[in-house]
Amino acid sequence: MLYLTQFHSLWLLLALILGGIIGWLSFLHEKPGWSGAGWLGIGIPLFLIGLAVAVFKLLPGEAGYWLDLALLFFGAYIIGCLLGSLLRGLLTGRAEPAVGAAAAAAVGAGTIAPRVAPSSIGISHPGKKPPALVLQNATDKDDLKLIKGVGPQNERILNAQGIHTFRQIAAWSPAEAEWMGHHMAFPGRIERELWIEQARVLAGGGETEHSRAVRAGLPVDDKPMGDMDIAKLKSGLSQVLDKVEGEDQHEGRRPFGTVEPQGVADDLKLINGIGRQNEARLHGLGIWHFSQIAAWDRDNINWIGSYLDFPGRIDREQWVGQAKILATGGTTEFAERVKRGEVASSEDDGFKGQDNVEKIKR
Repeated sequence: MLYLTQFHSLWLLLALILGGIIGWLSFLHEKPGWSGAGWLGIGIPLFLIGLAVAVFKLLPGEAGYWLDLALLFFGAYIIGCLLGSLLRGLLTGRAEPAVGAAAAAAVGAGTIAPRVAPSSIGISHPGKKPPALVLQNATDKDDLKLIKGVGPQNERILNAQGIHTFRQIAAWSPAEAEWMGHHMAFPGRIERELWIEQARVLAGGGETEHSRAVRAGLPVDDKPMGDMDIAKLKSGLSQVLDKVEGEDQHEGRRPFGTVEPQGVADDLKLINGIGRQNEARLHGLGIWHFSQIAAWDRDNINWIGSYLDFPGRIDREQWVGQAKILATGGTTEFAERVKRGEVASSEDDGFKGQDNVEKIKR
């Protein structure tokens, strides 16, 4: 093979350069596509078999010559892929495992495996790394693809950094959004596409036009949004309430609420324990729908209980459990009594209570 290497040195150099270019471009490729690992899994064993045949000269004559030549070119190409991917990783501060990058590069454009974010250990980005969450149960994970701009690949990258829930994204500070944007190799996109604002609506039990479409079966991708799409998203996104006065004085965390209901507000008085006064106070906090109460976690329950001056009552009266039934179109014995007008404290004093709002200083 030494003779062939010398005789075809120029062509081998071109194969090496071509591999380097493909490796470089493959590292930058962001769209999900065909996985290259399967092709490489076939190519490497065949290469090793061919190498064994060449070393032991099991294929004589002209056929052996062409086998040796093919092995040289394939080896040069793979080395180029490795070097190109590694060089790009070093220059961007995001070096990935060389074998994984070569697997994507070896099959060329259109057959590149989706890139999963590597560990952030030793990688420096502007901003502050968001805190990670270790899932205790698979059911604790939200479908982050309900956020417009997050497709399957971006969701995998977020999950790799311990980001699994809407509440985590909703709580990001500007510095944390900046860090994640740089880590995902698209600085500023999280802010432009309103990921945090969308997450706040979803974390509060609300929906967006995009989330409804995804639940209905709309396919999602990781493509950046254009200006028109962002403007449409912004105009249709519910405005989330800012902090309320004295918010930090209560244990837990205030649930996200919206300035106005999404469509027609639910009659919260159908929940046993919520009368006209509690409904007004919940409306003042931006809680308009059963789905919002159904989405409360332990921190939200503790905060609301403290804010309304009756710690423990929400659990005793099972507000969240009732809300989950009502949010899915079900009913309860108490709700039926309210509808029949048999509960005086829950009688409606407005159109399903939509004008029953206690104003809260903000």
